[in-house]
Amino acid sequence: MSEKLQTYIHEVQDQLKQQVQPYIQKKRSLQHQHQNERGRLQQKLEERWQQESIHRSQRLPRGFKGIWFRIAGKYQKVRDQKQQLIERQLNQRQRLQAQIQPVLQEHKQKILDLR
Repeated sequence: MSEKLQTYIHEVQDQLKQQVQPYIQKKRSLQHQHQNERGRLQQKLEERWQQESIHRSQRLPRGFKGIWFRIAGKYQKVRDQKQQLIERQLNQRQRLQAQIQPVLQEHKQKILDLR
């Protein structure tokens, strides 16, 4: 390829880097935010589990059937809470990816047009 074409390709690639940079920063920010949220949730769940374990151990003499229903009901709430967090985070990532995709497609098209 000619030197002029190489220069233009580098310019287009630099433009892409500049256009994508805010999205990359936003993606990293979301990743850190999601990690922090998961960490806080995990810590809350561990604390809750310890409290429930103490509570269950104090109630053992009253019968295992009542404890089982309490465990099963709270277990479902925790699962629902985790599922909602996962869905919310996936939606955020999908929206960000939808913003990045047109920029990448435009870059690909520019490179194809040069060839």
